[in-house]
Amino acid sequence: MADMRELQKMRREAFLRDVRQAQEFDFIEQMEIVSVEDANTCAFCAAQNGKRYPKASVPELPHSEADGCNCVIGCRCIVIAVVPDDF
Repeated sequence: MADMRELQKMRREAFLRDVRQAQEFDFIEQMEIVSVEDANTCAFCAAQNGKRYPKASVPELPHSEADGCNCVIGCRCIVIAVVPDDF
């Protein structure tokens, strides 16, 4: 179980890094959640796929059981910056 906690910690650190980097660019206004679409992805994470949020209010990742995630191998959702079409 320690390995899963360490993996989730690494995923959280990556999420925080990605959001921090997006904050540095004024032209990035939104972030999008991307989930892995395979048999290990729970219904909650699959429903989050493609949802966009203002970069200042992106939900914290990785999702937890308290959020509704019940992925057997832990939440693997990531967040990506949405680059405007006119950029």
